[in-house]
Amino acid sequence: MAFMSRSRLLIEARHRAQQILGSLRAALGNTTLHDLVVLAAFFGGAHGLLLLDYAPRWDGWLIYHRIQDRDWPVLFAAFRALGIPAFAYLHYLVGQLPYFLFWFKFTTFLSLLTATLITYHLLGDFPAAIGRADRLLLCMLLATFPANLVHIELIMMPFAVCYACFFVAAAVYRRSIRSEGTPRILTRLLALGLFYFSFMMQSLLVFYAVFLLYAIVTWPGRADGAGARLIAFLKRHADFIALPLLYWGVRAVWFRPFGEYEGYNAFQHRLASVVGDWALSLYGGLVVPLARSVHEIRQLPAVALVLLAAVLLLRPLWASAQWERQGRLVMLGFGLVCVGLLPYVVVGKYPAPSDPWVSRFAYLVPPGAAFLVYGSLKWYLSFIGAPRYVIMTAASLIAAAFATANIANYLTFGIDGLKQEAIVLGFRDQREIAAAATVVVEDSAEWLSAYDRQVRLYEYTGMLKQAFGDERRLGIQDSQYHTRAYMDVVSRFYGKPTWLLSEYDGRGPLVRVRLRSDAVTWNLRQL
Repeated sequence: MAFMSRSRLLIEARHRAQQILGSLRAALGNTTLHDLVVLAAFFGGAHGLLLLDYAPRWDGWLIYHRIQDRDWPVLFAAFRALGIPAFAYLHYLVGQLPYFLFWFKFTTFLSLLTATLITYHLLGDFPAAIGRADRLLLCMLLATFPANLVHIELIMMPFAVCYACFFVAAAVYRRSIRSEGTPRILTRLLALGLFYFSFMMQSLLVFYAVFLLYAIVTWPGRADGAGARLIAFLKRHADFIALPLLYWGVRAVWFRPFGEYEGYNAFQHRLASVVGDWALSLYGGLVVPLARSVHEIRQLPAVALVLLAAVLLLRPLWASAQWERQGRLVMLGFGLVCVGLLPYVVVGKYPAPSDPWVSRFAYLVPPGAAFLVYGSLKWYLSFIGAPRYVIMTAASLIAAAFATANIANYLTFGIDGLKQEAIVLGFRDQREIAAAATVVVEDSAEWLSAYDRQVRLYEYTGMLKQAFGDERRLGIQDSQYHTRAYMDVVSRFYGKPTWLLSEYDGRGPLVRVRLRSDAVTWNLRQL
């Protein structure tokens, strides 16, 4: 009997093993799953260093210390003043986790990856215009176009979540119009809720027009003639069309910025200024990232070659690429870039190469840039008669260049983080700084900061708090300290915990500090 029982167990185990192997073979044979794994691997290669970044910067110092001190009232008050209290809840939730710095970066990483994978899914609705190879390369370009340099910043985490929610909402909407009964209603409500939450990133209110265009094109409803179909669509989608207006109305009545943030993101009505900002936005958000990618290939040629070799493994899929009407991809891409920049231009903000922090104003550029770059490349090289394998190789090279630029960016900010750590340790070791109330910093090692950026006063204040554990010192750049107008603005922050100055009143000893490095220069090749 024992022998029979043992034999039966072996037979059942073998049967289950065969089922598992069969499921694995089916999964490996699933082209969609295969492509998603490829995209996830490429994304991880380009953005994996984000998960290793541990340093707060810019406004992240304010978030970091509020979480460290469990000072939730100040955190919530700051975001209520900004008119986006939901962001405070996101910071609060992630801040409850141990090693919260990692989880902030992981949340950003996962959100951006989610948006990339869902974009691949949504592009599948246009098989006649976008083949399988096109979808993969477009998503690679979208995931790595190096316009926004500050995904590493703590305060950018909620924006990444909103960005992901926007794409998830589009996918849920897609499911809802293909469902019936209760699932249709539930998925529709879920899509509306996700879109509403995503509007906390206010630039998505304008970018929402792209979703409505997608919905019109992919809506399965039928009617006689384009006009009748459009009218039917508008009737069936009144809730989606009214949603951004509802959000804007609710925000204008109950969540208007106040206090220090009154007038934040207010519209500019000067035509000349808007036209000038458009030109600067296209330069800083489109041209500069392309130039940056070329530069980083020279800095990290080995990394670029490895990434190119990895992307070229997709060569068996090149036959699936579509080659008709590439001009449409170019026009679509340029239109998406303009829509992505518009909400920033109308409030007088644009990405500028001189300051990496304002590169966040190009947050919505990558989707359009991916179409514009890929479509332009295919159209131009086809026009001059280049073989198709050359065109696809060139597209692969661009994807590798964009990924290399992202890796270089994370390495650059890694050096920046090490510099900050050295500053904190240096502050802690100086009795004169410990006794001071005002610390005026002359930075002779500014080139060790990411992109030679100028450190803000609340960053120095955050480093001083990290060194000594209190909020009675103001740290400020030497050039700013001697600017009367700037100090008049800074004086408004005295005694305010939001700026880590709750114990500072502008009086007390002053000490001057010079930051310097023994190194003469550096570049990424030396790492």
